[in-house]
Parts: sequence; C-alpha cells; structure tokens
Amino acid sequence: MAYDCLLTPRPGATMKIKQFGAPSVSLSFNRDHAAETGRSAEISVLIKVEDREPEDAPLAGQVRFDEGEHLLGAVIERRSGNTWIVFHVAQELLPEGRPLALCALLDDTLVWQKDYRVAWHGRFPGLDPLSLAGGPAESSEL
Repeated sequence: MAYDCLLTPRPGATMKIKQFGAPSVSLSFNRDHAAETGRSAEISVLIKVEDREPEDAPLAGQVRFDEGEHLLGAVIERRSGNTWIVFHVAQELLPEGRPLALCALLDDTLVWQKDYRVAWHGRFPGLDPLSLAGGPAESSEL
C-alpha cells in the first residue's frame, strides 16, 4: 500500500497516513455552519492512520483556503485506524474554481494534506484534485 504521508512523531516510530477514495461533498442546511444564505457544504474524507501510539496527540482537521483563511473540522477516530475528517463550510466560501487544502494536524504540525479545487456540478458542489503543479490532476484517483 502506498501512503500519502510517513511521519516520524517520535524517535524510532513512523506513523503512516493514507486517504481512501475521494472526499464526499454534500449540501447541508445546518444554520450553525452556514453564513448569509443559510447553506453550507459538508466535506468528509476517510483516512487510515497506522502505527499510532496512545501517547500521540489527537489529530485535528483543518481546511485551508488560498488567502490564508482556515476552518477547523471534526475528527472521528475509530480503533481500526480508520478516521473521518468532517468539515462544514459555508457555501459562500466555495465559489467555482477556488483552491483549498484538506489537512490533518498533530500537535499543530501538518501531517497530511491534499489539495483540491472547488467544482460545481449544477447545484451540487464537488472537489477536483490538484496536481503538485497546481493544475487539475491527470487522474481522479487519490
């Protein structure tokens, strides 16, 4: 299995992080997370964390935007190592073509990141992966 990130949080230890599939993006009408229109999008991404020790700090989720803005996300960890990172983003922050990065942090240290560009399909939001050069990725596989 190829990993997105190999992290050494402690001497002699290597934490492995891998994303499974594309992020799930759906519309939400939860007013707690929406701005002016009352609409938001929920972005969920499944990652696998291996070789994590109990003394490691909790993971934190963050979505970063191109202007330096960021929002925190909820992290739902399972004993199996499968971890969901869930973000609620006001629809106004997701205009067509806007780049963003989905991130995981450990003790304020970036340990995993995937870059995307917002793509609307009619009335429904989505995310297209970006290549390392900043353009659209050649393949939709992650």
